[in-house]
Amino acid sequence: MSKKLDLTKSLYDLCKEYPELIDIMVELGFTEAENEMTLNTVGRVMRIPKGAQIKKIPMNKVVMALMNNGFELAGNPDLDKSDDKEPRNAADIMKDKMEAARILIETKGHPLNLFAKENKVLITEIDKTKELMFQFEDSRSEELAEMILNQISLLRTIAIHYAKKGDLLYPHMKHKYEISGPSDLMWTDDDEIRDELRRLDGCNIREQEYLERLARVIKRMEEMLIKEKNVLFPICAKFFQKEEWYNIYQDSKDYAKCFVEFIKWPEAEEFFAQQKASCAADGDIIRLPGGHFTPEQLRAVLNTIPIEISFVDENNMNVFFNEGPKLFKRATMAIDRDVFSCHPPKIEMMVRSIIDDFRSGVRDSVPVWMEKEGIPVLVNYIAVRDENGKYLGTLECVQKMDEAKKHFGK
Repeated sequence: MSKKLDLTKSLYDLCKEYPELIDIMVELGFTEAENEMTLNTVGRVMRIPKGAQIKKIPMNKVVMALMNNGFELAGNPDLDKSDDKEPRNAADIMKDKMEAARILIETKGHPLNLFAKENKVLITEIDKTKELMFQFEDSRSEELAEMILNQISLLRTIAIHYAKKGDLLYPHMKHKYEISGPSDLMWTDDDEIRDELRRLDGCNIREQEYLERLARVIKRMEEMLIKEKNVLFPICAKFFQKEEWYNIYQDSKDYAKCFVEFIKWPEAEEFFAQQKASCAADGDIIRLPGGHFTPEQLRAVLNTIPIEISFVDENNMNVFFNEGPKLFKRATMAIDRDVFSCHPPKIEMMVRSIIDDFRSGVRDSVPVWMEKEGIPVLVNYIAVRDENGKYLGTLECVQKMDEAKKHFGK
């Protein structure tokens, strides 16, 4: 059962009512909450929304952390600005967001409709897995062990669902609408769930802690389902604009199937059909020292090169991705967005370090060899400079090396 948290009460009163709130507030940045003297003085007159404003902690981040820890909010969290003369309370604001999400989830082919259908299948598969685990604790049969391992392989499909959130929802929410809670918290959770499922898929099911680890990661998956339904989807539904949803829908086509087949959204298909029809042919010539192209020719050449190309300009902004299927998905809405917002927190510092080295001239390239979806891949980060050595940006080239491996392995 959820715990009601009245945001019109003082921090002192709330911490007395729910002592576990102190650790949550400290983790959010309200470090004074663990100081008993401060809590007994300033805390008696300070409300959480006012404290968040003073400490410049986004209230959306605070609300999500509280909801993730089982609190049901009442009072006015100052999440939205309203034209109404009277401030709206948290319950009304959340009700509006939930209703907006419900409408989009019920719209056939809408990105939230697909996300919800994927989650519905996931719930079914989690229930099957839990039932098999219960049976296995009694019998420990080889047949049940094999069935559980098969279920884990199936559950790992959720990595595609998480990848779509990480590419299409979290960065846009943080960059465009300055809502950082989901990006800071849920993105890391997604990565940890995915990684633990991968590790379990390669472990011995008869190891002592195996079922305990599986139970823990399933619990985290179930918690993520609740966070998506009650936090992520309502926030997206409230803030994302129609054309932004069209672009998310279009970019979703590049991802593999996650439990259910991709569903066409007629409204978005009509939008892109009209957009394509309205694009007049541009006869301008792009002249370069090595020759010339028409825009149509240049686009076709860049899309024909068997390399995934991304270019980040000198201001760290994404300005170009070539088109077509990609191992590393690139969201259309990431154009004109800073490159750092497109990466999960755990690798953002690595990206910053590479670009800083390119800008200062310490390095000119960084090759990274890896496997992606079972395919050997070379990801080459290259500093782009003019003839005078001035830094113009960073080029990322992603090249599949499976054919080269076959050729030179003969």
